[in-house]
Amino acid sequence: MKTVKTLCALFIVTALLACAAPALWASESWATDPDTGCKIGWVSQTYSLVKASWTGPETDGKAEGNGVATLTLRKPATRGQQGEELQITADGTMHAGKLDGKVSLKYSSGASYEGDYKMGVRDGKGIYKWVDGRVYDGDWQNDGMSGKGIVKLPDGSYYDGEWKNSWPNGHGIGVYPSAGLTFEGEFKDGKREGKGTTKWRNGQTYEGEAKGGLMHGKGILKYANGHVYEGEFSNDKINGYGTLKDASGKVIYEGQWKDNRYASGEQM
Repeated sequence: MKTVKTLCALFIVTALLACAAPALWASESWATDPDTGCKIGWVSQTYSLVKASWTGPETDGKAEGNGVATLTLRKPATRGQQGEELQITADGTMHAGKLDGKVSLKYSSGASYEGDYKMGVRDGKGIYKWVDGRVYDGDWQNDGMSGKGIVKLPDGSYYDGEWKNSWPNGHGIGVYPSAGLTFEGEFKDGKREGKGTTKWRNGQTYEGEAKGGLMHGKGILKYANGHVYEGEFSNDKINGYGTLKDASGKVIYEGQWKDNRYASGEQM
């Protein structure tokens, strides 16, 4: 029995991201500038504000308007050890003690953010740069990547499309040069889900359904040698009923398949 080899077509968007999580369960923390008595707030689900200074105007004892804030944040203590600290310099607009408007942030880690804030969280348009060279440019909502945007890697990999809760969700294009493939279609939580098309560098293509990042459902797999399989897939393999044809359109095999192999059917 002959074997039909397939190439896994998983565009690993998770390799692109160490995403900023949306502030769905975020809490506020406050600190007071020891020199001016001005209060500054921070909204986050991972860090608390432990120290702050503000150079700029204030209203009712809170930072207000355009200025520069220097912030020290800290993660919760674990196993009796003090949590990790992070320093941020924020140059931009405050309202009622929180970042609100156009803001430029520089992190002690080397990362940066430049864009919109709304009541203490990233909301609107913004560009986030990781220290390793990754860049996200697009929409933000409630401190997470949501809407339309593109994330790029230094090696040329990128995802361009729709986002929700800091993951690719909806229609998008994923390009992964090191794996030699491109995928355009539907994503769910960073993986292929639904209908789409995968193209490989060698000319092979898959057009059809996917689930959990794998070929799953009905689809058409066109090989570089011109052979075409049309039928059912599961777990990234040919499984179920389908037909294999050669480059001239002549049927090679029609029937049931099991893990890319002929199972029960008619071999021409």
